[in-house]
Amino acid sequence: MFDWLGESPAAGLQWVDIVLSFIAFGIAIVALPTIFQMFWGRPTLEVEFTRATKDQQRMLGVFVRNPPVKFKPLKRLGIRRDSIQSLTASFQISEAGSGTVVASIREALFYTDEELEPVPRERISLPPTFSVATSFPVAMWMNDGKDVVVAPDRLRDVLSLQPGLYRAKITIMVDGEPSRYERKFVVGAKADDLVWAS
Repeated sequence: MFDWLGESPAAGLQWVDIVLSFIAFGIAIVALPTIFQMFWGRPTLEVEFTRATKDQQRMLGVFVRNPPVKFKPLKRLGIRRDSIQSLTASFQISEAGSGTVVASIREALFYTDEELEPVPRERISLPPTFSVATSFPVAMWMNDGKDVVVAPDRLRDVLSLQPGLYRAKITIMVDGEPSRYERKFVVGAKADDLVWAS
């Protein structure tokens, strides 16, 4: 009666266990790329504090990237970096010594390299890329002025800064999740004195 299962029902159950194990293994193999995508394909924010120079202008800015997956075994499994669907940023500037706020929270305006004429935006999406395609200014030495100004936003105009040491508190929101950064910068008497300090 149990010939096709073996000598006893217990031996037959071993065969059932083996078959179920193969099915489970097959499901795991099929699901593995999806699981890897959930962990290693999520958007990744890389932040770089830079100083840009153009003619007499100087700008302290923040470049942001969402780099593609670089690890070759993951790429062979079809793992790809997801785009950041919603990227926003804000910053506040205070005197480094006293902590006095000199520029209340401003919504950062992003500039991208996608257009011939860059258009500032408060919210953007960021696909995976190795290039530096998106940035926002924090402080600028203007061509037509003799001073450093805090970058404007939609509601506030530029604001002059006196020479000194300042602290920028920056919050970058990636799909609703905040990342916070602090960086000091120096404002001096000359354009070349505008630098990130730490």
